[in-house]
Amino acid sequence: MSKTRNIAIGLGLATGALLVTWLLTGNRKEKTKKFIARRATGVRETLSSEKAKKRAFEDSHSYYI
Repeated sequence: MSKTRNIAIGLGLATGALLVTWLLTGNRKEKTKKFIARRATGVRETLSSEKAKKRAFEDSHSYYI
């Protein structure tokens, strides 16, 4: 990889770490936990509903060539 790409990736990781640190300090900690828990539940429900839709598909006709 080029030097510029490595710097950009490192800067992105460092920025993400600083953001997480800021979100998990002080009174923001409880708000952040609640937000993440709420979003994780929503994602879990979405994924389970997509799996149910895929399982429900049944092709009763067979196509032969």
